[in-house]
Amino acid sequence: MQNHYIQLKSDTLKTIVYNEEKVLVMFGSKFCSWCKKIVETELNDLANENKECILVYVESETSTGGWNFPRSMRLLSKEPDQWPWWAYFENGELIDTTATSSVMEVKKWLLMN
Repeated sequence: MQNHYIQLKSDTLKTIVYNEEKVLVMFGSKFCSWCKKIVETELNDLANENKECILVYVESETSTGGWNFPRSMRLLSKEPDQWPWWAYFENGELIDTTATSSVMEVKKWLLMN
Protein backbone atom coordinates (compact mmCIF):
# COMPACT_ATOMS: atom_id res chain seq x y z
CA MET A 1 0.00 0.00 0.00
CA GLN A 2 1.33 3.42 -0.96
CA ASN A 3 1.68 6.04 1.76
CA HIS A 4 0.15 9.44 1.09
CA TYR A 5 2.37 11.16 3.63
CA ILE A 6 6.10 11.81 3.79
CA GLN A 7 8.22 10.00 6.34
CA LEU A 8 11.23 12.18 7.00
CA LYS A 9 14.46 10.31 6.20
CA SER A 10 16.91 13.20 6.57
CA ASP A 11 16.97 16.52 8.42
CA THR A 12 15.05 18.37 5.68
CA LEU A 13 11.76 19.39 7.29
CA LYS A 14 12.66 23.09 6.92
CA THR A 15 12.84 22.67 3.13
CA ILE A 16 9.41 21.04 3.04
CA VAL A 17 7.86 23.67 5.34
CA TYR A 18 9.29 26.57 3.29
CA ASN A 19 8.33 25.10 -0.09
CA GLU A 20 4.74 24.04 0.66
CA GLU A 21 1.81 26.27 1.52
CA LYS A 22 0.39 24.06 4.31
CA VAL A 23 2.23 21.35 6.21
CA LEU A 24 0.99 19.14 9.04
CA VAL A 25 3.72 17.33 10.94
CA MET A 26 3.36 14.47 13.38
CA PHE A 27 6.43 14.21 15.59
CA GLY A 28 6.55 10.78 17.17
CA SER A 29 8.80 8.24 18.80
CA LYS A 30 9.41 4.57 18.13
CA PHE A 31 8.97 4.11 21.90
CA CYS A 32 5.43 5.52 21.82
CA SER A 33 2.70 2.90 21.36
CA TRP A 34 0.15 5.56 20.31
CA CYS A 35 2.54 6.87 17.65
CA LYS A 36 3.02 3.38 16.23
CA LYS A 37 -0.73 2.80 16.15
CA ILE A 38 -1.42 6.10 14.39
CA VAL A 39 1.31 5.51 11.80
CA GLU A 40 0.16 1.96 11.14
CA THR A 41 -3.60 2.52 11.05
CA GLU A 42 -4.60 6.19 10.70
CA LEU A 43 -1.90 8.44 9.23
CA ASN A 44 -2.49 7.47 5.62
CA ASP A 45 -6.24 8.14 5.93
CA LEU A 46 -5.55 11.49 7.60
CA ALA A 47 -3.30 12.43 4.67
CA ASN A 48 -5.97 11.39 2.16
CA GLU A 49 -8.65 13.40 3.96
CA ASN A 50 -6.50 16.56 4.11
CA LYS A 51 -5.00 16.84 0.66
CA GLU A 52 -4.81 20.62 0.95
CA CYS A 53 -1.76 20.17 3.15
CA ILE A 54 1.33 17.98 3.05
CA LEU A 55 1.48 15.51 5.93
CA VAL A 56 4.91 14.58 7.29
CA TYR A 57 5.85 12.01 9.94
CA VAL A 58 9.04 12.64 11.89
CA GLU A 59 10.54 9.78 13.94
CA SER A 60 11.96 12.23 16.46
CA GLU A 61 13.90 10.37 19.15
CA THR A 62 17.08 8.37 18.96
CA SER A 63 17.51 5.30 21.15
CA THR A 64 19.70 7.41 23.48
CA GLY A 65 17.09 10.14 23.95
CA GLY A 66 18.53 12.68 21.49
CA TRP A 67 16.91 14.01 18.33
CA ASN A 68 17.16 12.17 15.02
CA PHE A 69 16.71 15.45 13.14
CA PRO A 70 17.90 18.35 15.35
CA ARG A 71 17.48 21.10 12.69
CA SER A 72 13.92 19.96 12.06
CA MET A 73 13.14 19.96 15.78
CA ARG A 74 14.31 23.59 16.01
CA LEU A 75 11.35 24.61 13.82
CA LEU A 76 9.15 24.08 16.89
CA SER A 77 8.58 26.87 19.42
CA LYS A 78 9.32 24.44 22.27
CA GLU A 79 10.46 20.86 22.69
CA PRO A 80 7.69 18.28 22.71
CA ASP A 81 6.83 17.08 26.20
CA GLN A 82 4.76 14.10 25.05
CA TRP A 83 4.11 12.04 21.94
CA PRO A 84 2.63 12.38 19.44
CA TRP A 85 3.30 16.08 19.00
CA TRP A 86 1.59 17.77 16.04
CA ALA A 87 2.65 20.99 14.34
CA TYR A 88 0.86 22.97 11.66
CA PHE A 89 2.85 25.26 9.35
CA GLU A 90 1.47 27.69 6.82
CA ASN A 91 3.61 29.58 4.30
CA GLY A 92 6.79 28.63 6.15
CA GLU A 93 5.61 29.72 9.60
CA LEU A 94 4.63 27.66 12.62
CA ILE A 95 0.94 28.38 13.27
CA ASP A 96 0.19 26.06 16.19
CA THR A 97 1.15 22.85 17.99
CA THR A 98 -0.82 20.30 19.96
CA ALA A 99 -0.16 17.03 21.74
CA THR A 100 -2.79 14.35 21.29
CA SER A 101 -3.07 10.69 20.45
CA SER A 102 -6.56 11.21 19.02
CA VAL A 103 -6.67 11.67 15.25
CA MET A 104 -10.24 12.96 15.69
CA GLU A 105 -8.84 15.76 17.88
CA VAL A 106 -6.22 16.52 15.20
CA LYS A 107 -9.00 16.86 12.62
CA LYS A 108 -10.90 19.31 14.85
CA TRP A 109 -7.68 21.21 15.56
CA LEU A 110 -6.95 21.50 11.81
CA LEU A 111 -10.39 23.02 11.23
CA MET A 112 -9.55 25.79 13.71
CA ASN A 113 -6.26 26.65 11.99
